[in-house]
Parts: sequence; structure tokens; C-alpha cells
Amino acid sequence: MEEEFGKKIILIAKEKFGSQKKMAEALNLSPSNISEWISGKRKPSFEVLKELCIKAEISLDWLVLDKDMSHVIDHHEFARIVVYAHEWAKSNNINSNDDLLTSIYLTFEERRKETPNLTISMFLEEFGGIYKTIKFNK
Repeated sequence: MEEEFGKKIILIAKEKFGSQKKMAEALNLSPSNISEWISGKRKPSFEVLKELCIKAEISLDWLVLDKDMSHVIDHHEFARIVVYAHEWAKSNNINSNDDLLTSIYLTFEERRKETPNLTISMFLEEFGGIYKTIKFNK
């Protein structure tokens, strides 16, 4: 399990922060802390894990469990996605109603099955391009 956790930390550092050093800076830690997590010498506290998951937009289940939990979403994450989608729609001058938000959520869930590391912000950028193409080509 420690080896798998270390691999996930390497992946998160690279994909979400650009480097281990930048990840350490984002978490107000020294780069040696990250190295010790990767090697299995130390484990992060729950508070640091929680902060990492929020900043990297990943699931705590995925990070700490040995099995793939990327397809699982709880009601708190659903609410966060809907709020984020509503704010995105508002900032793009799109009228957001329940049907649009539900469609965004369901489409996000389908895409996340194909791409487990997909974040809601990455998805909405993609969705925004598709939405504008559909809207303006009508």
C-alpha cells in the first residue's frame, strides 16, 4: 500500500502541481516531506491529506485506498460540482437551470469513468467549448 501511495503522490505532484517542489509549496511543507511520503518513511497527517485533496481536486478515497474509487461520488462532491457548474455558467453568461446542471453532472460522471483524473474545472473548460459550439451553430 505504501508503494502505491508513493506512486499516487508522484502522479499528483506532476499532474496537479507541476512538480514535487510546487506541491510542497502549495501545502506549506518542505520538499523533503513529499520525498518521505513517496519513500514510505513518513505519512502525512489527516489535515494535510484533506488539504492536498482539496487543492488537487482528487478524492481522499482514491488517494488512500488500494482500489480505484474514481467512479464513486458522494452527495458533498455532487453539491460542489453543481455549485461550481452554476458559477461557471454564470461567469459565461449562460442561464443555468436544473436541467443544464444535471446534464453537466451526468456528463462529467460519464467522462470521469473514461478519465479518472478528470477534474470538474478541466471538464467545464471542455464542456464550455462544446456548449459554445452548439449554441452558436444553431
